[in-house]
Amino acid sequence: MHATKENSVIELNAKRDSLIYNLEREDIILDRVALLDEVAKFNSKVLTSQNNIDNLWLNWFTDPAYEEIEPIDLESFK
Repeated sequence: MHATKENSVIELNAKRDSLIYNLEREDIILDRVALLDEVAKFNSKVLTSQNNIDNLWLNWFTDPAYEEIEPIDLESFK
């Protein structure tokens, strides 16, 4: 199967939803610090990719699916 923007969006949203699900759980199995680190890395990748999409020199190397992904708002999980 060829990678398409639609498939990338589905995969990225699944990753985002998984992280949000784990943030919402009270009986979380994963270490909370490791989860927050994973969310921070996800958010960083999303924001960096969104900035790169607008850059003429970097957009060739950036998955356009990141345009449609929102970073996770950690403030709503405190």
